[in-house]
Amino acid sequence: MLRSVGFAVLVAVVGTAVAAAWTFVLGLAGAPGGRLSVAAAQRDRGALVLLGAALTFLAQTYLALAFAGAIARWVVTHQVTHSPAPAWPLWLAGWYVAAAPAMLIAGDRTKALARWVRPRLAATTLYLAVIGFWVFVRWPGLFEAGWAWVPPLPR
Repeated sequence: MLRSVGFAVLVAVVGTAVAAAWTFVLGLAGAPGGRLSVAAAQRDRGALVLLGAALTFLAQTYLALAFAGAIARWVVTHQVTHSPAPAWPLWLAGWYVAAAPAMLIAGDRTKALARWVRPRLAATTLYLAVIGFWVFVRWPGLFEAGWAWVPPLPR
C-alpha cells in the first residue's frame, strides 16, 4: 500500500511539472483568440470580443482534454500491467494531473479576455478537464476518436 501511495505522489509531482509545461501550449493555442478579443474590445466590437473568447475557449479546452485523455490512457495502461498494486492512489493522482493544466491556466492565460468572460471560460475548461478524465477512462474509444494524434505516454 505504501509503495503505491509513494508512486502516486511521484506521478503527481512529475505530472504537475509536465502540466505546467503544457500550459505554455494552452497559452499559445489561446493567444489568437485573446488578441482578437482585446483588439475588438478596444474598438467596442462586442461580437468580435465573443468570437475571440470562443476561439480561445475551444482551443484551450480541446488541448486540455487532450492532456486529460493522455493521462487517463496512461493510468489505465499502468493499472492493467501492475494490477496487484492498490489502484485508488494512482487514480487520484492521475485525476489531479489531468486537471492541472486547466487549473494553472485558469487565472493566468485568460487575462487578455474581457473581464466578464474570463472566469466563466476558465472554470468551464477546468470542469470539462476534470470530468473528461473519467469519461476517457470509462470510454477510451471516445478519446481515440477525437484525439487520435496524441501518442501514448511512456510507461
